[in-house]
Amino acid sequence: MAKRKSKNKLKRKNTGAVIFTVFCLAAGGMMGFVSAMMLDGALGENNFLLELAIELLLIFAAFGIQTIMHETGHLLAGLASGYKFSSFRIGSLMLVKEGEKLSLKRHYLAGTGGQCLMIPPSPDADGKIPVVLYNLGGVMVNLISAAVFITVGALLYRVSAVLGVFFILLGESGIIIGIMNGVPFKLGTVNNDGRNALDLKDNAEAMRVFYAQLSMLDYLSRGKRLREMPSELFFVPSDEGMQNGICASGAVFYENLLMDRGEYAEALELINKLLSGKNALIGLHRSILIGDKITLLLINGEKERADHLYSGKEYSAIAKQMKNSISYIRVEYAHALLSLKDTEGAEVIRARFEKSIKSHPYPSDVLSERELMDEIDRASHKLY
Repeated sequence: MAKRKSKNKLKRKNTGAVIFTVFCLAAGGMMGFVSAMMLDGALGENNFLLELAIELLLIFAAFGIQTIMHETGHLLAGLASGYKFSSFRIGSLMLVKEGEKLSLKRHYLAGTGGQCLMIPPSPDADGKIPVVLYNLGGVMVNLISAAVFITVGALLYRVSAVLGVFFILLGESGIIIGIMNGVPFKLGTVNNDGRNALDLKDNAEAMRVFYAQLSMLDYLSRGKRLREMPSELFFVPSDEGMQNGICASGAVFYENLLMDRGEYAEALELINKLLSGKNALIGLHRSILIGDKITLLLINGEKERADHLYSGKEYSAIAKQMKNSISYIRVEYAHALLSLKDTEGAEVIRARFEKSIKSHPYPSDVLSERELMDEIDRASHKLY
């Protein structure tokens, strides 16, 4: 009976991701079909391969431009709501504020094509900050621009089929990205903008976590570690709050704080509670917790339990996408050194770590990860 309940829970959890994937495939297929029909014969007879290449190039460019416009929408909406710039990322390229200057770094977050993070204004007397416009600004820009692009594309098509199709594809991709981000979905890795806006609506605890999360960016940009930040930014939400996606992330930040303080026993206890309990943690945060648990288990000499988690689908699927993230490299290093006892392989992984930290957006994160690497090395000395 317990096994059946677990399977049903997993099915419900993955429903949003399945619907989301089906929609993306159907929408992408429709875009390809419409653009192929419009380009048919435009480049002359017997030019199928050329038309296909141009079609794919235009679709790729259209989605890229609309992704940039989406994140720009967040930026403009945030500025209009009183937020201040923190970082702007497309793919793995990230422009981040460091004190009073801007630096180009590399960072990737599984399940996202980009991200615009901003520092929020101070809460009002009721503890509220503006959240709807900032969260939905990207969707608004996508949908408004879509109407403009399709109109322009229809007019240009009479002059140039390729140019007309490109503008229409820009409009179609804007509609797709707008729907993908605007309709609330609980996805496998991260929740979309619509879901976040819904989780924040009329929820004081979620708004407190959201404010704390974005406020941490200001401290990180000034080189502060989690343990150096105001304690009121960190707390474990109530049991009711843990059923809310935004709220649940607050517990992960608190676990991050415990790790940064070196309070590993307390961190492991909280990790076990979060991973086994009923909550709305997103897939990315669960994988981060699992990675920390793997590290701590290996340091404590519990190889079999750590290996089971390391090879499990819940961790390994996201770890593959985040292979260049310094925290995931740290877990890989711990596994090589403390589980496989592969010192040569561990050195290769450490070299990757040293390379990755050069472009990591937050130096204070590097200090925390270096301390964990040192703990791993100390544990290894007991084995050799």
